[in-house]
Amino acid sequence: MNKVKNRVFVWPIYTRIIHWLIAFSFVLAFLFSLKENLLNLHVAMGIIFGLMLVYRMIWGFIGPQYATFNTFKLSLPKLKHYFVEKIQNRWREIPAGHNPASSWFTLIVLFFGSIISISGLLLYGVQEGKGYLGFLNDEYFMYMFLLGDIHIYASYFLLFWVIIHISGVLVEQFYHKTDMVFAMITGYKKAKGEDSRPGKYKSGLTWIFLIISTMVFFVSTDGRK
Repeated sequence: MNKVKNRVFVWPIYTRIIHWLIAFSFVLAFLFSLKENLLNLHVAMGIIFGLMLVYRMIWGFIGPQYATFNTFKLSLPKLKHYFVEKIQNRWREIPAGHNPASSWFTLIVLFFGSIISISGLLLYGVQEGKGYLGFLNDEYFMYMFLLGDIHIYASYFLLFWVIIHISGVLVEQFYHKTDMVFAMITGYKKAKGEDSRPGKYKSGLTWIFLIISTMVFFVSTDGRK
């Protein structure tokens, strides 16, 4: 891997692919939910969103340096210090991996994203009698309003935090000049540290999830499903 001057290779291609699939599948699923005739697409993107969350959870244990959960900074004093330093020092040095804010945000996405995905699958089966849980329609139809509330409120809650996250990235990009926007595009971050060295077998795992997601997309968009 070639070392780029004043940059650390933090996010391998597979990490970046999953990051953007999580982001785009959530946004598209949310937008498709606004039109009733796009329900199949909403469900398809929601399932892909759920699959990518599963992948990210696995990645949190077996992924490359900077992507694993044991590198997250979840101490509340560190979170407070992060924001204080962010305000006081415009040109502070940023960590190569997750900072305290992005560490917490990742957990928020995984937790509430899981609630959204599970409640969505249940709702589709209970209310519509379709999908992989369609057999629940007859016996649990009365729970569709509860599931609907959980699904909707969790989605809006996560959307709120996504907006906060994007705002923070833009502040880093244009005020702190850390090129944060490009870090998840090129994989390189303006920081100090060692380059990430992902193993080859992890690339195969990524392709498996991508193939499964593609198959799920086409199966789930079939109106007969």
